[in-house]
Amino acid sequence: MAHEVVVDNQVPVDRPAVHALIVGVGRYADASVGGLAGAAPSAIAFAEWLMGKQALPGLVLGSLDLLASQPGDAPVVWRGHALAEPDCAGLQAAIDGWHARAAGNPDNLAVFYFCGHGVEMGGLQSLMLADLNLASADPFGNAIAFDEFVRGMDSCGARRQLFVLDACRELPVGFNRWDDVVALGRPFVRFNFKLRAGMAPRSHVVLQATSATQKAWAGEQRGWFTDALLAVLEGPAGDNRFSADEHQYPVNTRDIAPTIEWLVRNEFLTAPAGPQAPVRNGSGDFDIHLPTQPVVPVVVTRAAPDTNVGARFVAARAGAEVATHDCTDARPWRAALDIGDYEFRREGDAVQVRVDVPARRVELP
Repeated sequence: MAHEVVVDNQVPVDRPAVHALIVGVGRYADASVGGLAGAAPSAIAFAEWLMGKQALPGLVLGSLDLLASQPGDAPVVWRGHALAEPDCAGLQAAIDGWHARAAGNPDNLAVFYFCGHGVEMGGLQSLMLADLNLASADPFGNAIAFDEFVRGMDSCGARRQLFVLDACRELPVGFNRWDDVVALGRPFVRFNFKLRAGMAPRSHVVLQATSATQKAWAGEQRGWFTDALLAVLEGPAGDNRFSADEHQYPVNTRDIAPTIEWLVRNEFLTAPAGPQAPVRNGSGDFDIHLPTQPVVPVVVTRAAPDTNVGARFVAARAGAEVATHDCTDARPWRAALDIGDYEFRREGDAVQVRVDVPARRVELP
């Protein structure tokens, strides 16, 4: 059966568009490879963001394809679609279609997202697909040789490309027993020298969930990195310094990883369960999102050494209450508020504060 793209908006080729391919591998045929309960929810969350929130002037959503599996035998269903299995055959068909759609206009933005198991050896990455077989003579035969994949995409007509990986970058278990001819998978896209010779330089960015040799930890329901990424896309990674309109805060690829790191370090975002430092690789940066109304994290607390137990905090704009919080323990109020000028109150005390990117801490007596 031919592969059918999940969402195809039939955008004319002369209109710049986003063409996305999203992969979440939660179930593996190889029993030695554990399932990932958060892979499909992570992929779906990123797909929902692209469908409902991602926006840039002059750029529409052209197509979105989604392959996902989950532990157990039940298929993953999204918006009425039973999603294709993220195995080698399914992914090759999906990549072929995605590549063709993205290639039609140099101003298109090609987006590739992957959540699943990953490994790294010698600076080269492999992303494991559902039909991986580590006991075979070619243990990573059913995997994406990611560096070769990115190289192959350099001859795709879309000159802006974003790759998002929520996957580990550790050495694979038992790698010492494999011989020197073991490869790290398939490229899935063949680099075309002739086509590339007639193209402008490519801007491509790889947003990695974690640094080399590190794990990508799970969050409560999804990958921790996916949750952090979606949080900063709401507004914290926005920047109006170079905007024609000071009230617009476009999110650029250069700011995403450092914003996540800053928010974690300053306790605006919950830290992962273990060491994990997201990074950006690639060549060239570009805006990927313009939030309609940026929303940023705010921490409201009583000034030390006072306790927050029993405190009632109020956030008001133009004299009207917009949010309240009653503290039942010593933890501060962690809110997410629109950018703007606020008055924060507690039992007659009040402070005037400008809530802005990337975050704001408010202390009350």
